[in-house]
Amino acid sequence: AKRRHAFFLEAVGKIDLAISNRIQVALGRVQVLGPKHQFSRGSICDAEKALLEGNQSEQLKAFRSQLKKYSWERTMDDQCCDY
Repeated sequence: AKRRHAFFLEAVGKIDLAISNRIQVALGRVQVLGPKHQFSRGSICDAEKALLEGNQSEQLKAFRSQLKKYSWERTMDDQCCDY
């Protein structure tokens, strides 16, 4: 529900709230499903893409740092998705 809410928030121009929701979804999925689950990886990509598009490099660093708390290891190259 939070992921869908993020899409709605973006549509009405509330980008910061949408990004916050995307981050919460990604961290929650990683915590519950594990970092390699396809839903977790998809949510990580969503959050990273939103942060990159919003030129929020400091928040991106903080997000990646939070992921490390859950022993997240990148299983891909430097980028998570094709964006």
